[in-house]
Amino acid sequence: MDDSVIKVLRRNGSWTKSKSVSTNRKSKKEISNNSDEDFSLDKNFGILAEEIKKRMDYRDVLTFTIDPTDAKDYDDALSFQEKENGDFEVGIHIADVSHYVKPGTALDDEAYSRATSVYLVDRVVPMLPEQLSNKVCSLRPNEEKLTFAAIFTLDTQGNVKEQKFGRTVINSNYRFAYHEAQHIIDTGEATIPAALSLTAKTYTVDEKVKEAILQLNTTAKHLRKKRMQRGAISFDKEEVRFSLDEDKNPKEVLVKISKEANKLIEEYMLCLLYTSPSPRDRQKSRMPASA
Repeated sequence: MDDSVIKVLRRNGSWTKSKSVSTNRKSKKEISNNSDEDFSLDKNFGILAEEIKKRMDYRDVLTFTIDPTDAKDYDDALSFQEKENGDFEVGIHIADVSHYVKPGTALDDEAYSRATSVYLVDRVVPMLPEQLSNKVCSLRPNEEKLTFAAIFTLDTQGNVKEQKFGRTVINSNYRFAYHEAQHIIDTGEATIPAALSLTAKTYTVDEKVKEAILQLNTTAKHLRKKRMQRGAISFDKEEVRFSLDEDKNPKEVLVKISKEANKLIEEYMLCLLYTSPSPRDRQKSRMPASA
């Protein structure tokens, strides 16, 4: 994508887009998305075949995201596939924003000045335009997305057998909220009841998805135990959020408690961080510094 595709316009702190991104591919997935949000099957935002050839292709590998209920920008995803010897491969895929935000452009300069997205009680002031953060770069189900990934082969005890890093292309199968994934972990069941479902409808995930979440959670516990034994500090804490009425007045204070589904994602993100190549190693292997 170049500057002719999306131009940066600034209006009272918000972003607007001047031209939508082209869409030209369709996804064919056997395991379907569980959300009724507008995740169009033909919106792959102009990803070129030439770009896909440069990347590890994970479009046919089971992949899903786990995020807060009200999340719009899904910036990380997990892929999972079993090995014949009982080990399994997990991929931690992070949205490859650097493919779209080029150094020295107006978009890069504006994002640099904002530094980060600011999360307020009732809104988000984004660092990047929502067309990028919530659509083009968001790892939404049934859409091909460009990502940067750390791929690990692990045994069931959380020992890393192999690892590799590089740019990938994915096509996520599911978008889960934390409480949906937690229900699978707590019950070992593949059916999400309507009371917990993002769609307010009962649905059943593919058995492979259920088994993947359970295995990833079991191994995350082993990873966490080893990390703490190495002297890591636990920052577990309760978070507070507010429920607002129609006039934006606070009506309720809610306490958010981190459960196993939250810690599952946290553990694999940490695994990515403490195994990533150092700048010196990256230079030796000529690995791209941005992702």
